[in-house]
Amino acid sequence: MIFKDKMKKFHPGFTLVEILVVLAIIGIIVGIATISVSTIRQKSRDIKRLKEVDSVRTALQMYFYNEGQYPNSITFGSTLTGSSSSSTYMALLPTNPSPRNDGICPDNDYAYYTTATSTNYKLDFCLSTPVGNVSSGQKCATPQGILNQSCFVCGESLTYSGESYPTVLINDQCWTAKNLNIGTKINSGNSEPTCHDVSGGSGQWSCQIDPNVIEKYCYNDDASSECATYGGLYEWAEAMGFPYECNNADFSSGSSNCGTGTTYTVATEHQGLCPTGWHIANNTDTAALYSYLGGTGIAGGKMKETGTTHWSFPNTGADNSSGFNGLPSGYRNYNGVYFSLQYNGIFLLSTVTDSGLDLVFTGTTANEYGMYRVAGRSIRCVKD
Repeated sequence: MIFKDKMKKFHPGFTLVEILVVLAIIGIIVGIATISVSTIRQKSRDIKRLKEVDSVRTALQMYFYNEGQYPNSITFGSTLTGSSSSSTYMALLPTNPSPRNDGICPDNDYAYYTTATSTNYKLDFCLSTPVGNVSSGQKCATPQGILNQSCFVCGESLTYSGESYPTVLINDQCWTAKNLNIGTKINSGNSEPTCHDVSGGSGQWSCQIDPNVIEKYCYNDDASSECATYGGLYEWAEAMGFPYECNNADFSSGSSNCGTGTTYTVATEHQGLCPTGWHIANNTDTAALYSYLGGTGIAGGKMKETGTTHWSFPNTGADNSSGFNGLPSGYRNYNGVYFSLQYNGIFLLSTVTDSGLDLVFTGTTANEYGMYRVAGRSIRCVKD
């Protein structure tokens, strides 16, 4: 009986401590396995990137041999067809596999640049890990091979949509030193059906209303003279790549569906109409710019083109010591009327939806100037 009682008191099984130890070991194993799988996937994306870039290089060489030049621009995710023929050189140009910001790489798609004569090109991409004898980091594919560096060096000219843009390094920011000038010219106005009142009767007229076309205003509707010299003037929604309804929507939270059923979000570095790897200047960019140039009171003088070829007299304090080369492109007002050519340079900011950077002919200030989003303003791009 004594023996039986002792047996009843014995309970085989694991203690709480033993169970916790086992669970901890399982967690470590799962964590290691997860890291390993993630690393393997990242490596496979880098291998895919290198193969895709090589295939694009091959297609571009075939294009050059048959067309006599490289394409002025290419769109990743689209078909590469000839400029003077109907030949298809690549059925689908690849896009950078997601997530694009693997490891040390930025969240950018592949970026293609060509020379003004289209006799050479550069293709910018990034590897997060070494692949074969190609190290990690920013790389540049050219007709001659792959260079162990980024394609773009600030200070070089950037070719975008067939037009050349000089660039300038101001402190640690790389800016385009010329106003953006892409898209199809449309005429300003304040009447239906060409333009729409987007404000429900208060007279804010948007004429940039075709979602399938990049549309720009030219001062006095003159493309050959004014847009060629001063660049295009763009509504905020058009610049951002949003429908025109977003010109009067509430973006206080950073996002809005603009009454369309689709949500649109203002990114911290919003590409919009700028080239891949660049973004529309935002208020953080301009704040850093003003600070570096000595404050808003004198920054304007350092940003303005000198002389009175384009600026009206007296163009006070202009020395363009920053290299920004600001021009007095004026603006298209909310009611469809153009104002202030040769007197003000007003630049659209992505994250300050109802204002812009204003340079004036009578002083050295750089102001944040309040404007309706339907107003047409100049655009400068900043490297990501």
